[in-house]
Amino acid sequence: MKCSRLAVFALALLFCFLPGKTYADGKLTGKFTLIHTRVTDLAVEGSNYTGITIVWTSPSLSGNRGPWLRYDLRYSRSVIDSEERWQSATPVAGLPPQPPGYPERVTVIGLEPCTNYFFAIKAVDIEGRWTHLSNSPLGRTLCYTEGGGIGGLPATYTDYPLTLSVDMLGRVATVRVSIEGELASVLVAKDPADKHTFELDKGAKVVLADGRVPELLKFREASANLPSPEGMMIVGRIYEFGAYATALSQPSPVNIAPSARLLLSYDPAQVPENAVELSIAYYDATRGWQPLEPVPGAVAEVGKVHGMVNHFTPFAILARLAEPAPASFQVTRLVVEPTRVQRGSEVTVTVEVANTGGRSGEYRLVLKVDGEVREARTILLPPGGIEKVSFVLSGYAPGLHKVEVAGLMGEFEVVEEAEVTSKWWLVIAILLAVMLVVYLAVRRKAAR
Repeated sequence: MKCSRLAVFALALLFCFLPGKTYADGKLTGKFTLIHTRVTDLAVEGSNYTGITIVWTSPSLSGNRGPWLRYDLRYSRSVIDSEERWQSATPVAGLPPQPPGYPERVTVIGLEPCTNYFFAIKAVDIEGRWTHLSNSPLGRTLCYTEGGGIGGLPATYTDYPLTLSVDMLGRVATVRVSIEGELASVLVAKDPADKHTFELDKGAKVVLADGRVPELLKFREASANLPSPEGMMIVGRIYEFGAYATALSQPSPVNIAPSARLLLSYDPAQVPENAVELSIAYYDATRGWQPLEPVPGAVAEVGKVHGMVNHFTPFAILARLAEPAPASFQVTRLVVEPTRVQRGSEVTVTVEVANTGGRSGEYRLVLKVDGEVREARTILLPPGGIEKVSFVLSGYAPGLHKVEVAGLMGEFEVVEEAEVTSKWWLVIAILLAVMLVVYLAVRRKAAR
């Protein structure tokens, strides 16, 4: 009895590795590959006040899967241990994977200080097949309290006698600074809707162009309506920072070292379908829009873009658009009218030309009659444009003539006038004869 059970167990285990394929009717055909590929070593490596660093190993390929196309990393305030919790977790920007077996490392930024976060990840291959859900490790961002007063401040203000305020669209955050402009603690400033974030690390220096330490940094919507650069589109609104020595002074150039981190939010519905990349850019009066350096090794949730800021100018989210397809033309609907004419009469040949590409372009349309080029015409069409083009022909000898335009074929016949007249008389004679026969038949019937 034990031997039978062992045999059944071994046979069942063997079927797990047999190639094959299952269908809805329960039949087993083709090749079957049992796949349990997933990330199993997702772990928290470290954290700061607003970011957590995650590490894992790129999962191996199983059966005919792969290569991996991208990762989907998500986080939540509760453990992600089911598909339902996975669907409700917050996704971060798409991550390109390395080859199987390689170590992966990324820092998720824009998080709340002193908060627990759980993470989980999946990978998808080039055919759209997803791995199983990974393990869900716990990470915690740092708190501001350390060795003294609230907000990361030391017990005494002796070394940091000044105060720097950051106004984010009306919501103000403050931090103590030294007379050299050095921050006593981390500063995280957010707007009232928690959409945009400005972060400065402890020890960073903020100094105006004249060497003074500013009292106020102000983030607001820009008053100038700046144009989008060629091949790009501004997503959302344009913002600007101002640095002020006092609350009543005029804005002044500022230098920040090391650079601050700026996160701007956007509405995904405003992103054009042909956008291939999103970034924060600053506006330079001579060079136009220039991209900010992204936060190294960091990702943010979908709907946010990040960059490193060390000076203040207008800022905006820019979407780089895919290059439009070149002009492409399609010629259709060849019509020849009339198809039979007297010698010396005109024939009109008409076609429709459409530009199915993404750019404007010129197309040379060539009309051939009996294999010889009769006329050539160049037309200019915008993307999606359609134009009807007509050619007028005359002066051809009697006979059948072939017409060709862009591979489309037609024909018309030229006849002598006498031939046409004789044929019309023949038609009339036949009609009169038919009418006479009908009339006589009716009279004969009535006489009976």
